[in-house]
Amino acid sequence: EALAEGEEAAHFSADTRVEFRADGSFTAMPMRGDGPSTLYRLPPDKPFHVLADERVTLYLRGRVSGQVLVYSPERIVIEGNLTYASDPGTQPGRGHYLGLVSEKNVEIAEPRVTGPGDLAIDAAIFAKRRFAVQRYGRGGPDTLSIFGSLAVGSLTATEPRYRTRVRFDPRLAESRPPAFPVTDHYALADWDGGWQVLERAAPVADAAVEHPPQHRTSGRRGLNLAGGARD
Repeated sequence: EALAEGEEAAHFSADTRVEFRADGSFTAMPMRGDGPSTLYRLPPDKPFHVLADERVTLYLRGRVSGQVLVYSPERIVIEGNLTYASDPGTQPGRGHYLGLVSEKNVEIAEPRVTGPGDLAIDAAIFAKRRFAVQRYGRGGPDTLSIFGSLAVGSLTATEPRYRTRVRFDPRLAESRPPAFPVTDHYALADWDGGWQVLERAAPVADAAVEHPPQHRTSGRRGLNLAGGARD
């Protein structure tokens, strides 16, 4: 399955912290060094992809307004609440979708990062290796709430740090986040994770711009789905 022509992406070659904003934008800041943050605006009417290179970790939090897929071949770490800007049940026309896909792990950051209290995630999550709660033996008991879907190779314990509640997003029975792998059995046998960048513009770190640079990407992804695939 390939990205459709004209779909847009931001491509990161180093560990990056991404914070989504309810106004339909997100900031990206390198985890190492003193580089400035860069503001991106999500297109209101088309999917957007946040893509990491090999061995790159993406750190996420915030409120998502739009249709977004976050992909890392290495690791995705959730550092705080990661929710839709509005309830998709009450505003279905907004079409908020978030997919998190990792060829290795999707993780909840340790308590000193997330802070005390409940943690909410609105997303369809696929972790080929593991969904992990860091330092699950500390803190709590708080509640980890996931609204979406959870398809993983394995799960760590979550208690006593979190009681866990997973609620299926009923929209996922008929649709999905952009480029998210879906089967009737939520099993992925193989995914080559390859992306081919056709054009890349240099980002400009200026939060005042109306349309900051974005990367136009076309990709190829070899999906070998176990079970009946459904678009």
